[in-house]
Amino acid sequence: MSRSKGRVKERAVKYEVVHQRHKGTEAQKGTEAQRHKGTEAQRHKGTEAQRHKGTEAQRHKGTEAQEEVHYMSEEEFLERAPDNKVWELRYGELIIHSPVRVKHKSLDIFLSYIIFGYVNAKGLGRVFNSPMAVKFERDLVYEPDIFFVNNTNSGKVEEVIFNGVPDLIVEVISPSMVRHDRVTKFVDYERFGVKEYWILDPQKKKYNFYRNIRGKFREVLPVGADGSVRPVYKCEEIKGFYIRISWLEDEKYWSERNVNKMMYELVGKKSIIEDIGEEDIVKDISDKTLIDEVIKRMGKKKLKKIIEK
Repeated sequence: MSRSKGRVKERAVKYEVVHQRHKGTEAQKGTEAQRHKGTEAQRHKGTEAQRHKGTEAQRHKGTEAQEEVHYMSEEEFLERAPDNKVWELRYGELIIHSPVRVKHKSLDIFLSYIIFGYVNAKGLGRVFNSPMAVKFERDLVYEPDIFFVNNTNSGKVEEVIFNGVPDLIVEVISPSMVRHDRVTKFVDYERFGVKEYWILDPQKKKYNFYRNIRGKFREVLPVGADGSVRPVYKCEEIKGFYIRISWLEDEKYWSERNVNKMMYELVGKKSIIEDIGEEDIVKDISDKTLIDEVIKRMGKKKLKKIIEK
């Protein structure tokens, strides 16, 4: 009987030892699981934070680096394009120009005035300026600063757009649109056959004149036969018209008073007398005054009569 009790006691001791070992092992497993769970949570939390941080950084970086791009159909463009801003459309991409600087606009107005005045006085064609649009083909619509269309041009002038290819285009470039005018538009104007293209940069005082020769724009420098710089560029497409480089470089020439003097120089005394009429000239002042002096003193009023004719 005592032996039986001893065996039972021995078994109980062994069971207790095994049970404690198993309990300790389970406890260790639980600790390991908690550690693993905690580590995984930390890792997941850290990864999520890094992802969120990275995503925000990428978003911010992307926003800073790229300008907003707009897309629009030609129909929508023609319907929505404002009269007081320059919008252009290049195969679905809408290009919105920033407001121009004073020097840019002043040179633009000056050139528009003398080119428009000369062309109208000579009856050579039509002159338009921005925001009059030019449609080269579907979904390609530009608004050049100034463009000239001669009397034999096959293009069609519609209500808000010119359908065709101008003979001469003048772009006065702004710092924000240098690549647009010198690369993008250059290539498009060249491939569609614009005969003459002027790129004028009043900020850097850089003036480039190109003529389309056998499908490629070639720069024409205002230089004489001896290689010296010539102060005058003679326009190929507007017969008899020229630009003195000094007129582009010095803002003093852009005033209304000086513009009238330039019109007198460009149009010529003979044309002015013929267009206004010698009798009308003499009526304005005593007969003793020379006609040359009268024309110089007439200024805007009489010259405007020529331009509006």
